[in-house]
Amino acid sequence: MRVVHVIPGISPLSGGPGRSVPTLCLALTELSVDVQLALADCSALTIGLPMIRIRPIEWVTGLVHVPTKEVIYHVHALWNPFSSWAMYYLRTNAIPYVLSLRGMLCPENMSDWKKRLWCFLWEKRNVAGARAIHFTTLAEQRAAQQCGWHLPPITVIPNPVVTPKQATASYAAPPRATCRKPTIVFVGRLSKVKRLDLLLRSFSLVKRSIPTTLLIIVGPDTENIQRQLESLCENLGISDSVEFVGMKSLHDLSEIFGWSDIVTLVSQRENFGMAVAEGMASGLPAVLTRNVGVADGAEKAGAAIVVDDTPESIATAYIKLLRDHYLRRTMSVNARRFVTSEYAPQKVASQMIGVYKWVLGEGEKPDCVKVNRYGHGKPNYQRTQNSRCYKK
Repeated sequence: MRVVHVIPGISPLSGGPGRSVPTLCLALTELSVDVQLALADCSALTIGLPMIRIRPIEWVTGLVHVPTKEVIYHVHALWNPFSSWAMYYLRTNAIPYVLSLRGMLCPENMSDWKKRLWCFLWEKRNVAGARAIHFTTLAEQRAAQQCGWHLPPITVIPNPVVTPKQATASYAAPPRATCRKPTIVFVGRLSKVKRLDLLLRSFSLVKRSIPTTLLIIVGPDTENIQRQLESLCENLGISDSVEFVGMKSLHDLSEIFGWSDIVTLVSQRENFGMAVAEGMASGLPAVLTRNVGVADGAEKAGAAIVVDDTPESIATAYIKLLRDHYLRRTMSVNARRFVTSEYAPQKVASQMIGVYKWVLGEGEKPDCVKVNRYGHGKPNYQRTQNSRCYKK
């Protein structure tokens, strides 16, 4: 089987897909799948996988250079000219593709007039023309369904997360040195959707109870809001306890997880939450709001405390974890066990292979695939407007 992953680019600045897509590709190769990457930007690609660079002038026709027999395409993202033109080419040439929405189909996005226009011109038909839609969490699926679009058969398969081999479950050993300061870590883009202002207000309440606590904020300032956040820190009187460390390598991030106590994410919406899953893989208990995709599963596994969207609720969870060593130790073990069992790369890749085979007509429908009333248990090959994709 050959799978071509179509994605605008793979970069740490792009968020979770910058790590989850390469991890999935590598896991697929370990299961003897021939994988290629078709990208518009290869500058940040450092993994050893075959890749095809599609320049802007080739966005419509560039994919024709890739052999199409016995090939399935896996397209990632919406609202991007590269992905949109790729899907247009694939659906009008009756070439099967799976689409990962990556949290980009949600009611909030429909308020943007540019996206509404793009939706009318291309994206609704591109989504309808996919043979299967991939979601990473049930929360992402529910958000997409609220938009009222016609969705082909859907599958919910999480992102793959690598568990550091050198890491041991935090707090499995005796308590750390008392001179070490308790630390909360956030990893992600500095973006308004991450609600870092809410995080800082919550942390200011923690400081009143546990004055030695530190907050480490890891990630690029993609929206130029760091100065605003630093000003808020000054107003809250927590500047000496909050550190913005910028973008870090995976090695450095692993070290930060190693000496932190809690990983947290309080985003307004988060289809999965790759960074917090990586923190749990390193043995960190998590504090999450309900808008984070992994929150439900992590809470049921005893790996996270899920809280309301208020500074008081978030701060209470931080204080509870920082004061209770036994609870931290228990949740640490649960966190690593949860990620290892649910997000193991080869497990995720095996599920995805089942979907690929079904779409190509080479296997039975996997249990993870749910069909709509048009699918009748088979891939949705219905013809869409201006498309040559006929029912098989």
